[in-house]
Amino acid sequence: MKASRKMASKGFLSASCLPRPRRQRGAALMIMMLVLVLGTSWALVNAISGAARNTVNEQTQTGDSLVLAKYALLGYLAQQALTSDVPGMFPCPESTSSIGTANEGTANSSCSTLPAIGRLPWKTLGIDKPLDGAGEALWYAVGTGVRAAPINFSTTGALTVNAAPKAAVAVIIAPGAALNNASSTSSAPAPCVKRDQAAGRSGTPLNASDFVECGNATMADFVSSRNDSWGNDRVVTITATEMLKAIEGAVADRIQRNVTPALNGTAASTGWYQKNSYDEWGAYFFPYASSWSHPTSNDSCGTYGVTEGLLPLASGDVASGPGCSARWTSATVAKVSGNASNTLDSYTCTPGTAQMTCVVNYTRRPGIQVIATAPNIAMGFRTRPAVGDITFTPLSSNSVSTGPSGAIVTANGNGTITFRMSLVNRASGGTITIFIPNPADSFLINTSTGSNPDLAWFINNQWQRYTYYAISPAVTANPSGTCTSGNVTDCLTLTNAEAGTGNVNDKRVALVLSGRPLTGKTQPSSSMSDYFEAQNTSTGDRNFQRDTISTTFNDRPSVCPFQRQTTGSANVLCN
Repeated sequence: MKASRKMASKGFLSASCLPRPRRQRGAALMIMMLVLVLGTSWALVNAISGAARNTVNEQTQTGDSLVLAKYALLGYLAQQALTSDVPGMFPCPESTSSIGTANEGTANSSCSTLPAIGRLPWKTLGIDKPLDGAGEALWYAVGTGVRAAPINFSTTGALTVNAAPKAAVAVIIAPGAALNNASSTSSAPAPCVKRDQAAGRSGTPLNASDFVECGNATMADFVSSRNDSWGNDRVVTITATEMLKAIEGAVADRIQRNVTPALNGTAASTGWYQKNSYDEWGAYFFPYASSWSHPTSNDSCGTYGVTEGLLPLASGDVASGPGCSARWTSATVAKVSGNASNTLDSYTCTPGTAQMTCVVNYTRRPGIQVIATAPNIAMGFRTRPAVGDITFTPLSSNSVSTGPSGAIVTANGNGTITFRMSLVNRASGGTITIFIPNPADSFLINTSTGSNPDLAWFINNQWQRYTYYAISPAVTANPSGTCTSGNVTDCLTLTNAEAGTGNVNDKRVALVLSGRPLTGKTQPSSSMSDYFEAQNTSTGDRNFQRDTISTTFNDRPSVCPFQRQTTGSANVLCN
């Protein structure tokens, strides 16, 4: 007892205090079960977290690829806008025939039917082949309105997305893993269909329905995200606004680099050579502006005396309106040489839709002078007939001896041409019929393929509807005031011009690109303020302004004279 108590006092238990063996085994079993349950739970948690991580990684990959593809496509549009005949024209999807060849990833040369769907032309965009989280190549659909001229600020989306019409001009689609709902007992919700996509993903040619589902496959209504057994696509859109933001800077740059200098022309010894020039009409001038009105219905006819408005781009040889016709309206014929026995007996000159026809009756051989008059020459871009354009019958020994030379009637803007002819000797009298073609469009506004790359893209895409046109009164066909490098009294002014672009107050002509409608503005419109900011349309102040593009200002003026500062020197664009 003493020993037992001594051991107890030192912390040792006596045999009577030890637990029974059965209770010990039960406790151990409970501990083992607890450890097993905790281990299984931890394994399940780890498995669930791994699946979640895989899903997140796949979705991240898909999102990254879609963003890359979208900005590559917008970058492609911006780059192409610097040189394309149709700035803003989207590429077609990849040609199915190029898949598996060296041309894989190249846009098809044409889209026979729009909207068109196919794989994203990644090689054309200049990027590596983007894949979604399931390892599938991206798909791409392009709508109507962005594959041909005109593309401009009036362009809208043609694709419906998430039931919103006109929501996008194009979409990019990540198809995700192949779905198989072919044996589903449920009815497919419209516009979905039952399909085993995996069976067709290696087929030739590829079928969109084996990659994208429901409205994305039919292109009737694209759905940005669907999470059920009928669809797993992810879709990003490109809107008309995003497309226009990508190209409008390049369009404005081309107007300054090409369009305005083409209107300005090149220097000549006696003045500024504009394409309606001294060689054409005996005067250096810019045509009068078309008075401002609703741009989509404006007749593009210049108005005598108007120096600010819209560009006067009406065709000169078609009488599309009372202010547009530049057909010959009258002509006179007079004898200018010969002895007393040589006579000009009579003549009649008749205007026509293509030419002026003059029938001249004469005795013996007089030299004759013909003067033809046409309206609106100073109000548009017209060219006079050249000597080889004037024809006559009979041909024998008849010839144009001098001219034609052009002149402007400063009081009304009409134009005349004068030429002389030597006629064959007819002792008993004779008749000659002279054909004078009507003034034609200047090559500047001739938009046939390859005729004038500086302006053809601009006119064919109707950018003139969004471009304000202004000239100094000193450079019209009836000039007033002075605008020279030595006397800028009546020149235009460009404020806030960046350094290195030349003087600010010596401008003869200005073109102002309007930009997209700002908040609270509507286009098309008859109100000038819906297009241009007040700083650039205060008619008569001759002052134009550049500023930072923002939510309240997006005009982009271009002018002549103008130079662009480059490394080490100034590059003169127009002088």
